[in-house]
Amino acid sequence: MEKMKNMRKYAKKVRFFTLLFIVSISALLLSCKNNEPPRMVVGRDFYYWESSAEANLGDAFRNAPNFKKLENYSANNLRDVLGREAHYVWIRLEFEIPPEFKGYPLGLVVPHLKFAEQLWCNGTFISQYGVFPPHEQSTMFKAHFFSLPMTVLNQEGKNTIFIRIFAQGNSGISSHSFIQPTQFAYAAFEQINFNHTRIYMFLIGSLHFSFILFMCFFILIRDFREFRDFALLNLFTSLFLVPFFSTELPAYTDGTIPFLIFIKLFMCIPACLMAYFATLFVIDYHHKKYGIRPKIIRAAALLIQVVTIVSAKSYVGLMKTMPIVLVMELFQLWIAIPIVIKDFFDKETRKNSVEITLGFSPLLLGAISDITIRLIDNTWMYPHFSIFGWQVSIIVFIILLAMRFAKIYRHNERLSNHLTEEVAAATLDLQDANYELSLLNERLEKDKKHSEMDLEMASVIQRNFFPRPNKHFRGWEIAVCYSPATKVSGDFYDYYN
Repeated sequence: MEKMKNMRKYAKKVRFFTLLFIVSISALLLSCKNNEPPRMVVGRDFYYWESSAEANLGDAFRNAPNFKKLENYSANNLRDVLGREAHYVWIRLEFEIPPEFKGYPLGLVVPHLKFAEQLWCNGTFISQYGVFPPHEQSTMFKAHFFSLPMTVLNQEGKNTIFIRIFAQGNSGISSHSFIQPTQFAYAAFEQINFNHTRIYMFLIGSLHFSFILFMCFFILIRDFREFRDFALLNLFTSLFLVPFFSTELPAYTDGTIPFLIFIKLFMCIPACLMAYFATLFVIDYHHKKYGIRPKIIRAAALLIQVVTIVSAKSYVGLMKTMPIVLVMELFQLWIAIPIVIKDFFDKETRKNSVEITLGFSPLLLGAISDITIRLIDNTWMYPHFSIFGWQVSIIVFIILLAMRFAKIYRHNERLSNHLTEEVAAATLDLQDANYELSLLNERLEKDKKHSEMDLEMASVIQRNFFPRPNKHFRGWEIAVCYSPATKVSGDFYDYYN
């Protein structure tokens, strides 16, 4: 009873400090939000006009009446309006500087814009992100910052911004775009970039560490095939994350690796390999053996995925093949699901299913969060919570695999100690037996000496029984030769007249 009371008190303290922590963090976040500098949201004032590839700024000015209001505010609004094919589109934005912003250089922040764009303010070229065809290069998930100097801005009247965009695939321009004084706008731009791109760079470090660690375990201890699967799963996950911060890589930004090849090598193919090795990890974690036919089917499915991806001639063509690739990935993952479910109903293997479910739970929760948040609000490019969930899953699996390794190590250590004890006991028994044997040998040696003395005496007595050849018979010569096999024999002789 006393123990139960102490546990209740401890639970109350934990709840109190947890609530205090949540309230403190919430207050801190709210205070930070209240202290945010004012911003002018302009993302819902965009007008668009689809043009040819040759259209220039003058054409955009002349076609001002043909611009339409961009009513779609989703993250992929240009795709929804224009389609997935390659398009050239001009965006027009008109605004007046609010009184609190006058006298300051301003910055336009576009949290999300695909594929490539060029921006003019009041007829003056400002900046460009990405590369237009024929050597197109996307800015991927990076936010865009455009500095609007005071020499370009009209402080009292209307300001006009034109953005020329090359759009294809899941393209869009963020409806959360805003204008602020440069110092605040650039800080917000950096924060968005960190949340959407650079934060994944830290995750790759942990993935590479896990890959090296568990691959070394597998090389040293070949029996742990799940260590190999987990190591390769971490490796291909790290490759899959590279496109999220591709704009920080010189080899991508300077065009050394073309965009299409980059996407194939660092996003599409690693995703297929992730599904393949995730399934293999579940199979080996449960110590299941399956026949050659399922192995061939899984390898063939992976080969079809890779060939489909490699054979795509364009980015749009690659996007069209994605449903086939995703179906193959789901097929790979579906092989592992029955194994987990089946082992839940077996007492001997239930622990493996519980551990696998526990390990993948953060990833599943992250994926559910991604889907739910995007269904609720599809206007913002939120961070991918499933990726962070996978990082938590990796930590859980590291703990589970370490526990499994430690358990086997302790078991082997107990066997080794038990074997050492048995060898010591057997050695002691052998020493005792040798001592007894030496005593027995001594007794046998003494008995042997006594026996030899007795036999010698018996031999002397027997020889004394024999008559000496000293009798003489006419015409006879007598000689005696006596040679027993041992000291004595059963022989006897005598002379009779």
